[in-house]
Amino acid sequence: KEKQSSASQSKEDQFVDMLEQISPRELLEDLSGGNRASDQDLRLIRDVMTEQGLAPGVMNVLVHYVLLKTDMKLSKAYLEKIASHWTRKNVTTVRQAMNLAKAEHQKYQQWGKQKSQKRSQKEEVIPAWFHEQKKTNPQQQSKEESVDTNDIAERIKRLTNKGN
Repeated sequence: KEKQSSASQSKEDQFVDMLEQISPRELLEDLSGGNRASDQDLRLIRDVMTEQGLAPGVMNVLVHYVLLKTDMKLSKAYLEKIASHWTRKNVTTVRQAMNLAKAEHQKYQQWGKQKSQKRSQKEEVIPAWFHEQKKTNPQQQSKEESVDTNDIAERIKRLTNKGN
């Protein structure tokens, strides 16, 4: 299979080629604006690559994905969790890694949408008597209330008179 010229390649193809050709250190430094990668980050990447048996290109996709998902922080636990997931899924190429990362991102977005829809669909439980109260005539209600207060006032008078 011949390599196409970079002009006829899609941006995604160019990105895949770049991820396959550069080292994780170069990627990390590129994403850091040319700043030197920390020894701790490099050690983490090396350890995960060795433990999970990931190719450098796949590791580049993983590093890029984790940095995008975690606001440019290279989280050890998150990196290890995704690396082991990709190993279980037998991800061996940059394309497979990118497709899996895209699929996971879409799943996460759909989950978030469903979660917010469920929240907005929750209805407050309203007792039946509340609806019945609204249905009765408001004028009738005020008459009933005034009758009740008159009854109560008369009862109080009778009780206080009995006590004297």
